[in-house]
Amino acid sequence: MIALLNSKISQMLSNEVARNSLFGMFFKLLGLGLGFVMSLLIANLMGVSAVGLIAFSTSIAVFIRLLISFGTDAYVVKLVAQHQANGASGSTNGLLRSLAIYRAVITALVLLLFYILYQVPALSIARFDSSEFNALIVFIPAFVVGGLTDLWSGYLRGLKQSWRSFAIEQALVSMLTLIFILAVYWCASLTLISIAVSYFFANFFAVLIGLYVVIRFSPQAGQPKRVALPGVLKSAFPFMVTSSMYLVMSQTDTLMLGLMLSIEEVGVYSIALKLAMLTSVVLLVSNSIVAPKISELYTLNKKEEMISLARKVVTVLCLIGCLVLLVFVFAGGYILSLWGVAEYADLLVILAVGQFINLATGPVGNLLVMTDYAAIQSRIVMVMALLNVGLNYWLITDYGVYGAAISTAVVVALTNIMSWIMVWFKHGAAIVPLLSIKGGGR
Repeated sequence: MIALLNSKISQMLSNEVARNSLFGMFFKLLGLGLGFVMSLLIANLMGVSAVGLIAFSTSIAVFIRLLISFGTDAYVVKLVAQHQANGASGSTNGLLRSLAIYRAVITALVLLLFYILYQVPALSIARFDSSEFNALIVFIPAFVVGGLTDLWSGYLRGLKQSWRSFAIEQALVSMLTLIFILAVYWCASLTLISIAVSYFFANFFAVLIGLYVVIRFSPQAGQPKRVALPGVLKSAFPFMVTSSMYLVMSQTDTLMLGLMLSIEEVGVYSIALKLAMLTSVVLLVSNSIVAPKISELYTLNKKEEMISLARKVVTVLCLIGCLVLLVFVFAGGYILSLWGVAEYADLLVILAVGQFINLATGPVGNLLVMTDYAAIQSRIVMVMALLNVGLNYWLITDYGVYGAAISTAVVVALTNIMSWIMVWFKHGAAIVPLLSIKGGGR
């Protein structure tokens, strides 16, 4: 039995896709685990409002990071892979240098702006007290600085250094942040400002460590070739548009809660959302394994085999989704009591239902993106992103934090259901667990 298990593990590690998926899941789980530890620590020592302030700051920062990156985080993966395939290592190094300088300069200007804001006497916003606002002005630049790790991560993926990319992107910042927060807790006292400063230095050192890894594993090709940055930014712009739609989908709820409700309610919501999205790890790993196989089978015109694979995946994901949903339905209050917010168990269940549908529909997005129907999936995401904004505003106004949960669950469900319908229409079969329902076909 042990010999068979060792054989299976060896086979997985010898397969590049499976190995990268395994490392990706490990570092994703590590990052999530460290994030929950920090959340528990901060909530119990500083209150749920501190967790909410961090979540709100993150939502603002990710949009600033997107504007700074201009889509280059995603585009660099494609471009570096192309340069390496063509043996143009000099162009690869030149691309990294140009993008690193561009990103560093823009990030420095943003930091300068926030430093000026921090120095302005009595500057505040009515909904925050002075300590919260001062911490907010430190938290946002901290997460903006961390945006450079996205560049390092994309560059390493292009070089097929996937596990190092996962380590930097998923776990490094969380690990360093926890170390800094624990050091402050033991040596001084935790305040909103000290936590914000801990996040800043954690992101700063993560950028430095990531830069070292990138330099260490970059191809050695003599003098880097000059790369025309305007051309790169122009080509990266479509990636920014696509990423912005996904950001609107994922961050609108937290951002609007921070603008419309108390920061404590943002904290409660962010805790419930992170718990509900634990299943996203399974879906992420599943998609990373299945996506290249779907592309391969579609290219070879093995459509029935492709649909069969998708159904098998959906069957497993449905089972996992049901188990997780049952846990949250019957034990959600107990789980949330660890943060001192057991009364919001219904909030967790609402969000978990949306994530269950996300899991139960399986790789429908990949079945469109990997089979020449990426434009359809992009339109679905764009429409749902706009709907998400409207629904959040309406439902938060009427139902508060529960309105945000309902909006998020509805939009997640509709996005996947629409993708599921389009897969049925375009590929002639429904992706249903253990069933073989024939659809319309094109």
